[in-house]
Amino acid sequence: MHRAGVVHRDIKPDNVILQPEGGLKLIDLGVARLPHLEETDLSSAPGTPSYMAPELFTGAQADEGTDIFALGVTVYRLFAGGAYPYGEIPPFSQPRFARPTPLARHRPDLPAWLDHVIARCVSVDPKSRFADAVEFVFELEHGALRALPMSMVRKPLYERDPTRFWQVISALLFIALLVALAR
Repeated sequence: MHRAGVVHRDIKPDNVILQPEGGLKLIDLGVARLPHLEETDLSSAPGTPSYMAPELFTGAQADEGTDIFALGVTVYRLFAGGAYPYGEIPPFSQPRFARPTPLARHRPDLPAWLDHVIARCVSVDPKSRFADAVEFVFELEHGALRALPMSMVRKPLYERDPTRFWQVISALLFIALLVALAR
């Protein structure tokens, strides 16, 4: 579709049909942007908010990158048991996109390379995403060949448990305050 200049603008699990032969079909082209057709109403981007790329909330026009983002959210949800990388976004809201929840938090049994590939799709920065769906599919099919060995370095406490980290910092500051007041 992208090679023909068509942007779907509403990729989500409800619009993907898995075929018994192993293929899939993308349906519901009702809000698709067709090549060489000017849009008359750019006041709101069509689509499902939880699958919309961050730039669409600021008024940018949908393109291949926004479809890649929606595809990444769809694949993320497939592996994460229905969770969204940025949390579910209610309609008519202005979401804040921070860092996506790592896929490994939902599925520690999955390889790290898969987490990196999907994280690239759902990147807040459009330039960090895959250039097209073919590149994304290639990485899914061949990612294991370029996978780095799992690092045996233990993550710092802040990354493992931010709440515990701040509790420890608070306790240390409290002790330092008591020492300073005792003098």
